[in-house]
Amino acid sequence: MKEICPYCMDKKEVKVIELKEKIPVKGSSFSVSTKALECRTCKTKFSTKKYPNVAIEKAFNLYREKNCLLLPEQIKSFRKELKLTQGELSKLFGFGGVTISRYESGAIQEKSHDNALRMGMTIDGMTTLLNQMKQLLSDKTIKNIETWIMEKKYIRIPSLKEKAKSVVQKSIIDFSGYKTLPRL
Repeated sequence: MKEICPYCMDKKEVKVIELKEKIPVKGSSFSVSTKALECRTCKTKFSTKKYPNVAIEKAFNLYREKNCLLLPEQIKSFRKELKLTQGELSKLFGFGGVTISRYESGAIQEKSHDNALRMGMTIDGMTTLLNQMKQLLSDKTIKNIETWIMEKKYIRIPSLKEKAKSVVQKSIIDFSGYKTLPRL
């Protein structure tokens, strides 16, 4: 396979290699492996769009896992469920204007921000947050949050009518413990 080597500045034969690196993250060190390209002529190791250097991203995710922090994808998914922009979610939590954007792009959040986000992911936490921040939010943002709260309530708690209907649909035999055998 041929790629342009950034050292040779020419299209050269390259091979795919696996790099093992130790990446320091906030006082901890994480061993990660990634794929890269190596120029067969000058032995320079480099990354491309097809083989991006994801070592730091992997190390950050290991740090998040070790410290029980939300992943960027989880924060983004939560925001999209709420149908809010990054700025609106930042405002709701009282964070700086670009904080959610940074977290979704891979920056590691502070534990206090992570705890606030996790609490906001619950019905009770979001209801409390909405009541406290309502005066700072637009009508559209309030409506989106109220809709999310209502949808979550209905997903978690089946109505009494639904429970009763499922019980009535079962036959008496289902509750007696006896099983009907086929006739011979």
